[in-house]
Amino acid sequence: MVVTLEDGILEGGYCQTIASYLGDSAVRVQNYGLQKAYPDRYDVNELLAQNGLTADNIAQQALKALN
Repeated sequence: MVVTLEDGILEGGYCQTIASYLGDSAVRVQNYGLQKAYPDRYDVNELLAQNGLTADNIAQQALKALN
C-alpha cells in the first residue's frame, strides 16, 4: 500500500500521477489532498479535517484498507 499526501489540491497533483502509474499493479494507493476550492477565510486545522488530512483519519483509512 502507498499513501500519498498532496501539499495542495489533490486533483491533477503528483499523487494522481503515482496512482496512475501503479494502477495496473496489485499495490493499493490512497491519495489525500485538498479539494479544488478557493476558501476565503479558514482555520487550517478545520480545513485539513474537512479534507480528511488528519493523522488519525489517514491511519484509520490505511488500516481499514489493509484488513
